[in-house]
Amino acid sequence: MSHMTDVQKDRYLSIAKKYHLHTTAAFPPMSSGILAIDFIAGQLVPGCYCFSGAEASGKSTTIQHIIGVAIRLYKEMLKWMDDCENAVDPEYAAWVMRIPLERAKMLFGETGEKQEWARRPELMYNDSNVVEHVFGAMGDFLREITPTIRYASEHDTWYWVFNKTDAEQKMMKELGLEPSQSMSNRTESWCRVPRDFNPIQAILAVDSTAGLFREAVDDDNTKGVGIGAAARSFSEHFPLVKGQLKRRGSILLLANQLREKPMTKGDPRYEPGGNALKHNTDCRIWFTSRTSGGDGPDLFTRDDTGDSVKRGGLFIEPSVEYGDAADRYAFKSLENIKNKLATPFLNGWMRVHVSDGAGNPRGIDPVYDTFWYLRVTGQCDGSPKKGLKLRVSGWNDKHTISLTWAEFKTLVLYEEYHDDRTREGAYALKTPDRRLREHLFRQIRKKEHKDLFARANASGAGEVEGERRGKASDYEED
Repeated sequence: MSHMTDVQKDRYLSIAKKYHLHTTAAFPPMSSGILAIDFIAGQLVPGCYCFSGAEASGKSTTIQHIIGVAIRLYKEMLKWMDDCENAVDPEYAAWVMRIPLERAKMLFGETGEKQEWARRPELMYNDSNVVEHVFGAMGDFLREITPTIRYASEHDTWYWVFNKTDAEQKMMKELGLEPSQSMSNRTESWCRVPRDFNPIQAILAVDSTAGLFREAVDDDNTKGVGIGAAARSFSEHFPLVKGQLKRRGSILLLANQLREKPMTKGDPRYEPGGNALKHNTDCRIWFTSRTSGGDGPDLFTRDDTGDSVKRGGLFIEPSVEYGDAADRYAFKSLENIKNKLATPFLNGWMRVHVSDGAGNPRGIDPVYDTFWYLRVTGQCDGSPKKGLKLRVSGWNDKHTISLTWAEFKTLVLYEEYHDDRTREGAYALKTPDRRLREHLFRQIRKKEHKDLFARANASGAGEVEGERRGKASDYEED
């Protein structure tokens, strides 16, 4: 049958309503706050994202950055983090998450003498490293705290759906919700979600899955130590969480290691955790530290002191905030291995701002992030050494803006931090406004970046020796 009749279409709609069928596309996406991640992985929707890499490859920093976006911009969204490797330091998290230090110190809340909440947490925090406890608690969190959420396309409305069990009806009453008479039925209570409420209800993170062990290890049972035993444990417990994500409107971020098999043919890299972890993730990105890829050797000088080169190498660049001081950066390449939620197999670059001129860790560097995205979408010509020429779609279409690297850096840093040290320099620039990154994130949200990227590739600007843009050779001296 070459087409569906009206009767068939009506029956399909009836089935879709009965089983509450809807697509992930119905969820309004959440930006990661990193242009490279949004470009490569797509803006975040309910599902599981896994960032894998060697030690100090930037995966934990990326996860904390995304959690910071949720804390700053999505106050109603529930946040959960399992920090089994104790990677969360409040002072570092404050810089990476872009929040005040005092707020970072209070992220996990405070309890009184009777273990009641003296201050409720913004981030539910757990440092267990037992796989059964981590995914068991996470599953309970999703089932008992985040109600099922469904999209009714016929009304263009989201609904919370509660089964008519004592536990779920109690949750509905505690939330102060009233069921819709027209949508509810004998087994479920449907409650309308307010229009201004984001249907993405929770964001969860585990850092890292490679640091999780079976409970048998804690009991000194050597049978639970092997690779096969760990893989079976993930196979048993992880799918119970993955199956809840979409129906509960939740995003799960995983950090994992990237190891190498000795004496093997082909690519020796692999991700621990067995096939269950790989098969149940929707998007996987491999992070790798690189010692090349600086935006012009004149601006990035290798730091050969100590053991920094062994950890990927640091690049030195003059600060625009602290006089004659220098900023230090580490470059990371990103390789998309799997993506079921957006275009797969896109690669890219980002850099971590290891320390600014005052020695503060800044996390993901917005300057390079902006530069890389503009280059890969064909909206920026030139180089850091010779200067940049910007012609950004929808921002300065009518004329080209020429900026030195220091001016470009000042513009982006002021937008990101609104610091007085860059305010005067940013306002002195002849740009349409000081919201360039905001405009670029809007491009991605509207999916305009796909056409820009396609045109850049068609003209040859987006291809380097047959590979996608983002190689180190893209940023070497002209």
